[in-house]
Amino acid sequence: MTLKTRRFLFYTLTFLFVVAAAGVVFYSSGFRIDFKNQIITETGGIYIKSEPSSIQITLNGKPIKNDTGIFRSGTLIDNLTPGGYVVTVSKDNFYNWQKNASVEPGAVSVFDSIVLVPENGAQKIGEAIDNFYLQNGKFVFKKNGALTFEGSSVVGDSIVNFTKSGSIISYSDKTKSYHLSNIFDLDTSLNLNVIFNNLKEARLNLPGVVPIVKIEPYPFNDRRFVIMTGRALYTIDTEKLEIEQVDSQANDFVVADNNIFWVNSDGVFRYNLLFKTASTISSLEDLNISSVVELKADDSGNNLALLTGNSELIMLDVKTKGTSLVSKASGNFEFGPDGKLLAFVENGSTIRIYRITEDSRTKKLYTLFTLPGTLVDSIAWYGGGSYVFVKDSSKNLRFIEIDDKLPINAALISGGVADFVYDREEKALYFNTPSGLWKLGL
Repeated sequence: MTLKTRRFLFYTLTFLFVVAAAGVVFYSSGFRIDFKNQIITETGGIYIKSEPSSIQITLNGKPIKNDTGIFRSGTLIDNLTPGGYVVTVSKDNFYNWQKNASVEPGAVSVFDSIVLVPENGAQKIGEAIDNFYLQNGKFVFKKNGALTFEGSSVVGDSIVNFTKSGSIISYSDKTKSYHLSNIFDLDTSLNLNVIFNNLKEARLNLPGVVPIVKIEPYPFNDRRFVIMTGRALYTIDTEKLEIEQVDSQANDFVVADNNIFWVNSDGVFRYNLLFKTASTISSLEDLNISSVVELKADDSGNNLALLTGNSELIMLDVKTKGTSLVSKASGNFEFGPDGKLLAFVENGSTIRIYRITEDSRTKKLYTLFTLPGTLVDSIAWYGGGSYVFVKDSSKNLRFIEIDDKLPINAALISGGVADFVYDREEKALYFNTPSGLWKLGL
């Protein structure tokens, strides 16, 4: 072989090595050649994490290895050319989860809140009842119009509040009175209407018996209560036998953090339970509304949701006093556990989500689900706020995903549901049907 030939081979092989090495670096860095469009593009990925974790994954119908294990909490599908994909997550005897995923150059589309619902996975744990209430794993049942706890009678016809310490606020249709009981001593019960009216007359010199319209316990002391009558708002202490009038008129109130928020014909107000100081948040004139029929707050008390007499749903920032019109035809509405999402019903059957954000560029409002031929009866949040439970007027209970990317996954848990409760600590859903009381782990 001549020197010229050897030099040619050397330079050729060197060139090919450099090209190959560059190609490896190019490929490993996530770049691809799009021969169709004759451009170089950067790849992206899709990240999948679900409960349960032992799942099957397909991408555009092709199986993908599930990498979830001891050292990995999910599966990253990388080196994907930009574009649209259909991701399906499945498991035997569970409802499938599916999503249209968009892959962008150099980015990963994350789906880390996937929850698969067992098909026919609920276990019967009790016989048929009228209704039930649950707190810390303890049940109060209503059957044949009577309330019972572990076989013992609870005064009243319905439960208004059931605290973690075991205190129960019940209401009697017969006497039109609220009662305070403790599940550990059901033989002793306090008539809150009698205590309130006696304190009102003795301490405030306000004679006359007036009915209680609404009552809520303090956030840190369930022997103290916030009470609303037809015209006024009070706090009472059933232990120290103290009473204070917060306002002489109120249409609705809510207790959040260490504050009472209430509305009347003049505006929206706040009362700090620690410092016992009242302040005005906003007038109804400034809010450009004539009346408020329902008020709710997130757990922190930073955001209020107001339902007006015209069915408008308005979000009010307590700190900045800024407002946003969420809906012009709203009904039921519930804040999410983290206070950043608000689920509400529009026109009776459409469930929508409002995302509370300071970034005006972020999409705030999107439609979640429309119930076919029926109305929404109640909404409850699941876990950290990635799903909602929805019961309709036909007594169907669904588990619906919170997402603005289609399709929205919705699983029918059961029909014939009279009532339901989700226990976040136990991660279990309880619901009663004509066939009995059921439990579903989620």
